[in-house]
Amino acid sequence: MTRGDYDSAVRYGKLSVKHGESCSSSYLLVAYTNLIDPYMLQGDESAAMQCLETAQKWMAPERRWRLRLQFIAEAASFALMQRNVGLAMDLIAQLESVSREREIAIPMPGAYWKLKAFKMAQMGQMEDAYSTVSKLATLWRNTLVLAHLDMVATKAWLERLDQGTVRPETADDLDLFRRLGAVGKRQLLGFPWFWETLVDLRSRQKAQRIQEWSR
Repeated sequence: MTRGDYDSAVRYGKLSVKHGESCSSSYLLVAYTNLIDPYMLQGDESAAMQCLETAQKWMAPERRWRLRLQFIAEAASFALMQRNVGLAMDLIAQLESVSREREIAIPMPGAYWKLKAFKMAQMGQMEDAYSTVSKLATLWRNTLVLAHLDMVATKAWLERLDQGTVRPETADDLDLFRRLGAVGKRQLLGFPWFWETLVDLRSRQKAQRIQEWSR
C-alpha cells in the first residue's frame, strides 16, 4: 500500500482476513482495518465502511489495549475521510483517553499524533500543534521513517493553514516521499479530507477575526 500498489494491498489484505477467520485470531481486527486505506484510495468507500463495521464487531471490552487503539485511530481517520469532523473529534478524544499516560507505547505513533494535531488545530491551538509535530519529525527522522513522514505531511498542512504556503525546508523534507517511492503513503496523507477540512477551519477563523475587528 505504501508504494501505491492498492490492488495487491487489497488482495493480501483479503488473504489475511481469510486466514484470520479460519482460526478466529484476535488480530483479525487489524486485518480488517488494514484494508480501509487501500479501499478508500481505490475509491471504494462502501467496501472500506464494511471493513470498519466488521472490525467493530471484534471490539469486545476484553480486547487488547493496542488493538483498541488501532481501531479507534482507524475509525477517526475514516470519519475525517467522510468529512464527519464532529465524529472524528469525539473519536480522537476517546483515543487520547485510552492512551493516557501510555503514549510512548502507542503502536501507530504517526497516525496518533497526526490526529492529535488535527484536534489541536480545530481547537485553535496551532502553535502547540506545530511545535509538537516539528519535534516529533526531528525525533523520528532516522528511527521511525513512516511516522516521520506522517509528521512532515502534518507540518505541511499546518503551514498551509497558518501561512498559506509551505516553508522551503518542509518542502525539502516532503521530497523524502519521492526518494522512498512512498506513492501510496503520500496519496493517503494528501487525501482531500484533511486539507479541505483545514481550509474550512481557516475560513471560519478568518470570519471570526473579521467579526471581532468590526466590533
